[in-house]
Amino acid sequence: MKVTLDPTKEFTSVPQERLVDALGFIPEFVVAAFELFPEGDSAEDVYNAMVKVYRYGDYRFLSTNGGEVDSEGVYRYPEDPDLHPLVCFEQGDVKVFVYQHAIISVRDSRDTIVSRMD
Repeated sequence: MKVTLDPTKEFTSVPQERLVDALGFIPEFVVAAFELFPEGDSAEDVYNAMVKVYRYGDYRFLSTNGGEVDSEGVYRYPEDPDLHPLVCFEQGDVKVFVYQHAIISVRDSRDTIVSRMD
């Protein structure tokens, strides 16, 4: 698994320890999911494994209502400031981006799932 803290270099003035603290428990869900799917498999498989470890339900945004995650992992939602990822976890074809407010996106070459894990 490859881990990149501040992949878009948006938070260069923030101490790395503070970025790590902002991630909360979410990295534990990502690591557990990637352990279940060591090849990365698909965004759907990894996301479902994260939800299983999370144990508080699937809070996938059923509709992105015009929101999108670009190729760098920046989450853009109409009328809101862009959310730059705090970290990117990558394994195989799957990337998991974690944002402020416990928002995550799980991507592969076909799908992008956006959810909240707070």
